[in-house]
Amino acid sequence: MVVYWNSTRTQLNPLAGIKNSTWYRFEVEYTKLTNTSAKIVGTVTELDALGIKTGTPYVGTVPDTSTFINPPAIDRFTSALQCPSYKNYNANSGNADNVYFDANVPEPATLALVAVGGLLALLRRRKN
Repeated sequence: MVVYWNSTRTQLNPLAGIKNSTWYRFEVEYTKLTNTSAKIVGTVTELDALGIKTGTPYVGTVPDTSTFINPPAIDRFTSALQCPSYKNYNANSGNADNVYFDANVPEPATLALVAVGGLLALLRRRKN
């Protein structure tokens, strides 16, 4: 797995052992750390004939994008329109297949309810 940013290439995981003619699932999770940085975790997992994950996944992590030599500008995190893009290693021999995108962004009210619920659970603990 490799991350490219501003012509800088950072190898996260060499993916030693990837098999030819085998299906894999590539998942990426982005976690916003600040208004100008994110954590990125990429996972590549082999799939069996039924599409079920099997074997040990390859994981690559960028702990904080602000540590890049030329970190991303604030507009990369604050624009009203965000769009994922997908690229196969070699576009001449195949394309990204079965692409899926899911955004999980908790609303502030949801976070507040979870915090209040946790506090109430702590207060309800009974002593024996």
